[in-house]
Amino acid sequence: MATEISYARTKSNEVNMKKFLILIAAFLAFTGVRSVKAWSGFTHAYSVYIAEQNLTPEAKKMCRHYLRHTLAYYASWMDHWKGADAFKSVNARHSVMTTADGKGVDFAFDEYGKPYGVTPGECMGYLRDAIEELGEGKYKNLPDSLVRQRLINMVHYVADMHCPAHVNFPKNLYPNFVNDKKIKKQNGKMESFHTFWDCLPQQGRRSWLIEDCAKNLNKASRKQIKEWQSGTLEDWGRDIAEAGYIAYDMFLNKSAISDFTPEELEKASALVEKMAVMSAYRLAQVLNTIFKY
Repeated sequence: MATEISYARTKSNEVNMKKFLILIAAFLAFTGVRSVKAWSGFTHAYSVYIAEQNLTPEAKKMCRHYLRHTLAYYASWMDHWKGADAFKSVNARHSVMTTADGKGVDFAFDEYGKPYGVTPGECMGYLRDAIEELGEGKYKNLPDSLVRQRLINMVHYVADMHCPAHVNFPKNLYPNFVNDKKIKKQNGKMESFHTFWDCLPQQGRRSWLIEDCAKNLNKASRKQIKEWQSGTLEDWGRDIAEAGYIAYDMFLNKSAISDFTPEELEKASALVEKMAVMSAYRLAQVLNTIFKY
């Protein structure tokens, strides 16, 4: 009898495991399709993984308390659920708009000169408001659910605002350029400017784990990290705008991937890797500062 029960349980477990694997496969297929319209889940994951490795013990403890998971668990959460009614009130556009001269990031308005979404300034505006709301120990007087949602958003938005394809310029600076400009890939299919930059960090590294990226792409010196983390949000915005310029200028006269020289492709990869790692250290700085008190 014991053997029969054991066998029945084994078969039942096998069936349940198969169902579970089917669900996981369906989920991965679903998320894989969606990721091409955001800085890939791959890049988000390794960026916030690096951030978590650079949290103070207190900040890591508090993040785990509120999130009940690692930062990487929520790396792309706001992409996957941004259309759900429950998140519409806390989901701003996942991009930044430069100032009129294109040299920095505007915290207040979108390209139409009007406040956009729930938080003026999109990603950067949300970050500014979240720091003000949670900083200097104020998070202690807020509901856990509110703090948790602010953290989930910041984990995603700080990476998004550093992606070159998420930088939008006033029409007068690039009057003939649109974010969805197409370029021909090596397989003959067309790919947008947005998708090209979003997915570039993963090219040639599809077998890598996020730990591999953290080890091999994070080559910043202590001096460089200190420079990235210093200054104001306005200073960070100037770095982000500059990366957007470089990306736009590299793409303007291209109609196919074959138009890029090997040196240009290497420069493009270096740019997105730098921005992803930069965002990691800046996220760590923000969270360490918030949970300092």
